[in-house]
Amino acid sequence: MAHARGKAIVLGEPVPAIEKVAAQLGKRLGAEHPLPSFKHLPKQTRDAARRFWSERAWSEYAALPVVSQIALRMAAESASLAELGGATAILQDEALHTALSVNVAEAMGGYISDIPDELSFDALALTGPIELPRAVWLAVGCCVGETVSRALIQARLARTTEPHLHALVARTLRDENLHVAFGWAAARSAISGLDARSKRVLADQSRAALSGMYRGPATSGLSGAFGRAERKLRQRVADAGLGCCAPEEEDAAVAACVQNFIAPNFRKLGVPFEP
Repeated sequence: MAHARGKAIVLGEPVPAIEKVAAQLGKRLGAEHPLPSFKHLPKQTRDAARRFWSERAWSEYAALPVVSQIALRMAAESASLAELGGATAILQDEALHTALSVNVAEAMGGYISDIPDELSFDALALTGPIELPRAVWLAVGCCVGETVSRALIQARLARTTEPHLHALVARTLRDENLHVAFGWAAARSAISGLDARSKRVLADQSRAALSGMYRGPATSGLSGAFGRAERKLRQRVADAGLGCCAPEEEDAAVAACVQNFIAPNFRKLGVPFEP
């Protein structure tokens, strides 16, 4: 559906031989999550929502190579078929969430492909051969990435009043609940065999992954004029009930998630994770 090119996620053209199939899939997606016209909204609001939902697409798309790396490491380390099946199911969900987000951005005025350098979404950097163990990919991709993502989506759902977008965000949240449950279960299996030194390294890598979540999925890691503009944009989308919540609500959701869920669950696995 899309391909990454540097700090951009560019939508590719359908291959002629599968255009009919792609059209049917598009119709099915549109029937499941129809979108109204948003032309009645003020242009500034539509522009803000267009940018925010493009960011949502970048975020979901960046999860695709991460989950692919998890599946590859599972296969390399002879994981069970149940684990491989779970990873590939999540991969399908992430592609769907990307498509849904692109559809909303298009309805708001058009999907934006170029990613500002200040934001941490960079799918291309994750697509090459990266020799990290399964435990690391699960920790950074699921225990941190998917868990923080779920906390943000849950906070946003409470502020989303537009009915069609509320249904879309609610559906995404249901999927994320399963992703988090699967990710932590798979991580427990992978981390249990690590020695103390490997668990300390894992904690450092997980903290590094968390810092990236503050520069895109949430905004507290963004500074200067860009950070102020980004938070203003999200506040506008939140005020209109179009899928976001206020920046301070995002920050509070992430902080609570880290303190009350991620850190204690890592420590139960012997990983000395301190935010």
